[in-house]
Amino acid sequence: TDRMDHLYACFLMQCLAELLFSYESCKTAFLSYSPKKRLHTPSKETSKHRTAAIQFLLQDLLSYGTTDLQSASEAKRQIVLCNWAMSVIVALCVDPSYSQDSKEISPELTSVRKFVLEAISRALKDLPSHENPDHRYGRLLALADLCNRLLTVRFNSAQRKGNEEFPTHIAKVMLEKNFVATLTTAIAEIDLNYPNVRSVVTSILKPLDLL
Repeated sequence: TDRMDHLYACFLMQCLAELLFSYESCKTAFLSYSPKKRLHTPSKETSKHRTAAIQFLLQDLLSYGTTDLQSASEAKRQIVLCNWAMSVIVALCVDPSYSQDSKEISPELTSVRKFVLEAISRALKDLPSHENPDHRYGRLLALADLCNRLLTVRFNSAQRKGNEEFPTHIAKVMLEKNFVATLTTAIAEIDLNYPNVRSVVTSILKPLDLL
């Protein structure tokens, strides 16, 4: 049934998020996934980042489908799926070694963060033009919330120095990838007369304020 399929998808993403939160090697393995079946894969390509997995999350799952999250009872399943997709993406960027100092962050994790943030930046710039405004803004709202989560994520913060700090390395990478300009452009292109669009603008302003 649709309900069982929904629960199974959520369960899979919960398991995946736990693995990605806990093990750096899982991040590379996830991003190196290719839908093409190959009998022999050269070992030198096993750590190469590919777009298939992250694009599936961003294009197929990362959208609320609406801007009215409070009264959209028919969209609850989509909202739940979207939130789990966010958890997976955040888990990809979290440092399992609890390192706050950018000098201590491994090159592998730095590469993963840059790859994921580049994909998010492209998703913000290339919102599907064929979607109706509610779906389009629902996708933009979800992307803005994702950016905010990446900048405010706490993971076992009791073991970290400076609990009030947001992840400075992620913020630096976002600045390098011109997220300020991308998010500002996204606001400029919003039709302010569209219903419920205020929540979208507010959500975009949150990561902008942090950056």
